[in-house]
Amino acid sequence: MKKLLSFIAAIGFLCSGATMAQTKNIIISGRIDSTIVKYFELNEIKIKIFDRASKLTNDEQVITVPVTPDRKFKAEIPANSKLVYLSFWALGKNRKNAFTPIQGQTRFADKYEELYLFERGDSLKLNIWKDGKMSFTGKGSEKLKLQSYLYNLPHTYESLSQRYVDLRNQKKFGELLPSFVAALHTDNSIRKNLIATYKGELPEDVYQILLIDALSRTEIEITENLYFTSGVEFADELSNAVRLKQPESFNAKYINLSAFYTDLIFLRELNSYGAKNAVNRKENYFKGLYPILKRKYTGPFREDLLLVASKRAPSDFVRPFINDLMSISIDPLNKKAFSTWKAKEFSSAYPFALSDQNGLIHNLSDYKGKVVVMDLWFTGCGGCIWLNTAMRQIVEKYKDNKDIVFLTVSADTNKEQWLKSIPTERYTSPGTVNLYTNGKGFDDPIWTYYGFIGGPNQLIIGKDGSLISSRPPNLVLVAQKNDNGELLASGLLETPIGKEFINMLDKALLKN
Repeated sequence: MKKLLSFIAAIGFLCSGATMAQTKNIIISGRIDSTIVKYFELNEIKIKIFDRASKLTNDEQVITVPVTPDRKFKAEIPANSKLVYLSFWALGKNRKNAFTPIQGQTRFADKYEELYLFERGDSLKLNIWKDGKMSFTGKGSEKLKLQSYLYNLPHTYESLSQRYVDLRNQKKFGELLPSFVAALHTDNSIRKNLIATYKGELPEDVYQILLIDALSRTEIEITENLYFTSGVEFADELSNAVRLKQPESFNAKYINLSAFYTDLIFLRELNSYGAKNAVNRKENYFKGLYPILKRKYTGPFREDLLLVASKRAPSDFVRPFINDLMSISIDPLNKKAFSTWKAKEFSSAYPFALSDQNGLIHNLSDYKGKVVVMDLWFTGCGGCIWLNTAMRQIVEKYKDNKDIVFLTVSADTNKEQWLKSIPTERYTSPGTVNLYTNGKGFDDPIWTYYGFIGGPNQLIIGKDGSLISSRPPNLVLVAQKNDNGELLASGLLETPIGKEFINMLDKALLKN
């Protein structure tokens, strides 16, 4: 498994191009061992270019890089600013044309995918050996080695997991909180010390940003873990205890350049507001949190924070504030982001026309007067199986309600593969209408319109055809497994995320 993870991580960097003496872009060149190429039958790499506006609009620029017959990859990445974050996705026939994001130890990857910081003018060469090991050379390689190390570091708090379960079941989790604080402090110390060994090898801005990123990610992961498993009070209590034990000493000059710090501050404020006001994320917290963020913060950071807060909240929470958000934005990137987001999130859903197993075309207009829940999947997608396991309980709950319909849409490029997958009920459930993109796969507008890459994805559409959310609460995070690793189809409706999802559907059903 470690070799597989190493390989997937390696794939992200296998996008190459001939080194140029002077360039404003990023050049990455490399080659992969034939054993790995044959095993995965690799044919493409996709690279997503991330910027602040993309946090809201989900309109990252995506570059497709082919794998050549001699196992080489070539890519020249446009760099519109001095520092650029990239994320990397592998595409191979042996993965059933599934996009596989690079993942190390990151949790909640749907919200916090692994982003790698590059500098304009980087020129890298990379070799991937048959055992999955990577070797980097060239300009910019040191910071990439460091980031790879950081993503794959284990978390000390995971060693507390068994005792954590015992105490949580006894409603005595608070007794373990000091241990979680100590574990997070240890994790941060390890990361700080590792980064410090690169002090003389990295530019000061890169050094400071990677430090902020690493420590922000660690707190995000553990506090989100606590929120989803134990509730907002414990997540807030942990954040407060951590700040008392280890006050932040980040350089304010660089916090706006970090891809993760703004998310960290948002989650702290969200958990604090929720704990003080007994408001969970299934309720409309945005109407109370928005004025706090607007009043408490100023300048460019406030704009970025409000942008992130808007993305993280369900669209119906944000709708009453969108015009105010646009009016207080000064940064052109943020203005564009809010404008684009408003056009997509608060307008009609994409007017799809997709066929079912019998060739009958289903249009969005056919479901006028009904709430539509769409699951977007493909064969071979592990997360899609988890989502379907969770959705079984949702479908069962509303099976007698004629005002809601559940659709599934497959991105399989092979129709026979799609038809074979349906009766397995791994990706679809009884009671759903199963639709197909007619071989277009991820190039179908139902994917491209919303900026989706891979799967699973979900859409909730109102009775009037308006888009309620293209990012509903992520049910994949609460799909449960038993001791044998088998997925369980029970208990979802009692989790915070499950309740939040149901609340969104119930509100949509109440509207005419």
